[in-house]
Amino acid sequence: MGFFRRIVASIGYLGRIHKSTHRRVFVGLLLVFAVSGCTSVTPRFVNGGAFCPSGSLTNGSREFNGPVDFDITVDLTPTNMGKSINARVKMVAEGPGGSITREWNDIVHNLARGSEQIITAINPSSGRAFGTTPAAGSEFIACDDGDISTGPGELSVSGVIERIEVIGDTGAQDISDDSNCHCDTQIRSLKLTSVELTLDGGIVPPDRGDTTPPRISLWIHPTSPALDSPSTAPISMTGIAPDTPVRLCVYVNSPFRVSASASDEGGIRSIRIGPAFGEGQISLRGGVVARFPPSLDPDHRIPDRSYENPGASAGSSIIDVDYQRTPLIHNAGSLSGVYEFEGGTAGIKFRADARNFREDGPDPSRPDTSRALSQIWGYEVKPVLPGISAGTECEWTTNP
Repeated sequence: MGFFRRIVASIGYLGRIHKSTHRRVFVGLLLVFAVSGCTSVTPRFVNGGAFCPSGSLTNGSREFNGPVDFDITVDLTPTNMGKSINARVKMVAEGPGGSITREWNDIVHNLARGSEQIITAINPSSGRAFGTTPAAGSEFIACDDGDISTGPGELSVSGVIERIEVIGDTGAQDISDDSNCHCDTQIRSLKLTSVELTLDGGIVPPDRGDTTPPRISLWIHPTSPALDSPSTAPISMTGIAPDTPVRLCVYVNSPFRVSASASDEGGIRSIRIGPAFGEGQISLRGGVVARFPPSLDPDHRIPDRSYENPGASAGSSIIDVDYQRTPLIHNAGSLSGVYEFEGGTAGIKFRADARNFREDGPDPSRPDTSRALSQIWGYEVKPVLPGISAGTECEWTTNP
């Protein structure tokens, strides 16, 4: 739908829904022009981007004993229902004496409190720094903290990484088991570039002749059921591919959270999350939240619906949020819920789908699903195993 056509339709739509106070129309007119947009922000680590690996080694001893090869990656993903950005930092360091791999997660940006939009895309969303740092000299009485190597310079950097400082080999043990960075191999500082955020969430008229399906994204919170806990990178889809599962798998603690977001210029009618197969192998723990809640109007009710909106019917682990009869329609939204495994479940595959307001399909009683529906399915989660951390990738299984 064209920009001016959407403005005219929006004003007419707002006029039709307004029957109570002038305040609602005023708010709607302000938001309709903010249906989507981009903004530039600079994500920042609260501690300046200092990270020190400690604990058990991948192999070898705690002393690298020579030059250290670094491979460091940063991945930015929306979290907290699209209100924040999580940075996952992964460091692989390897020297003649041993190697270690560590990951950290940190919230590096939050939208302004009370924002009526959600983050649906980040560009760039990843970066890498790699290179070799020199061996340290011998140590006598005082600690030889090692040399600082920077990128750009000694290390090559790309993507979202603007500048990085690392220390590789030191004069003593390089990987300690304490909580400080003194005399340790470390990322001394990490600075990120500015990124462009795609923001959605404005009020729009429902486009019942929509020609394109919505965009849906699905992600898993493997370590904790908290809304702002670290998550996997969102996997996105526009349209349906019933014979093509995403073939992703991640180990999770139980309980864990599953989230999805959707956007469509013609309005989001519904979002749904649940197991693709074997609903009895997993149970809904609760924690069902939606952004934006459909009950913007306190008198909003959906006929023939016996459960909360958002929510799940009794005994079901499929959650949904329905905006079909909501007075104010958004062009984006998010849905999230907490799950736990039942019994000895080895794993479960999740799916998520979103619908827009298209209604003129070949069958008058059903929407044109090729243009009204987008679906992701086949995202597998498995309970953590001894020696494996939540968030680690696992092997996708072909059986349901």
